[in-house]
Amino acid sequence: MDAYIYQGDLTCEDCKAKIERQLVKKGATDTGDSDDYPQGPYPDGGGEADTAQYCGMCNVFLENPLTNYGSEDVKERIAEDIKSGKYNPVSIGTWIDFYDVTLKELVEDGLLDLGDIVKLLKGYPKAKK
Repeated sequence: MDAYIYQGDLTCEDCKAKIERQLVKKGATDTGDSDDYPQGPYPDGGGEADTAQYCGMCNVFLENPLTNYGSEDVKERIAEDIKSGKYNPVSIGTWIDFYDVTLKELVEDGLLDLGDIVKLLKGYPKAKK
């Protein structure tokens, strides 16, 4: 997904278009400066980063590649969510799929153990009735 930079924030294409419409209504023109007008596109969600990148306006995932540090960070956050039982849809759903993280990989990296996997498979913690 392409990303754009505006006033120090990454934005998605939809939000960039909204910003541009607002700026055009005010009579602004593209100065080539991201402080004044959205700049880009920058492919791959703005490029490789130490964290998963999100649009600064609507919070849509920009699908960026990760550095080695970023890959470890994402794995650790997924493992923390599994261990806590919170099952955050961003880490458990979006990141596992996009970054192709497997439970086997989390166990091999020492981030999860067999007990964590059993809890996950059993739906731990169980919903209160």
